[in-house]
Amino acid sequence: MKTLPIKTVLLDPNEQASETNYGELIKTVVGRVDPSQGGIRVEDMAKRLRIIDAVNALAPDATEIQLEDADAATLVESLSSMRWAIVSHAIADFCGDMGAAK
Repeated sequence: MKTLPIKTVLLDPNEQASETNYGELIKTVVGRVDPSQGGIRVEDMAKRLRIIDAVNALAPDATEIQLEDADAATLVESLSSMRWAIVSHAIADFCGDMGAAK
């Protein structure tokens, strides 16, 4: 079992509307399918949906999420192939926090 932090962050410190939290970023990462891969297999979709369901089940004031080791590995794998459209300290910190899951 891995415990990951859930934090609220500003993707752009100069833009209040850029507030998001790690739960939303997790759903973005595992919900994205690389079109160059030709889609996603149902087995892989099921793995990712387990993570999305775990995030959706969090209480609004949750500060951490616990994922099974296999789900945490799926998250890290998805994160490693993610391409971001912005440069942000918050995203770099998120990636570091997800990779350092305990």
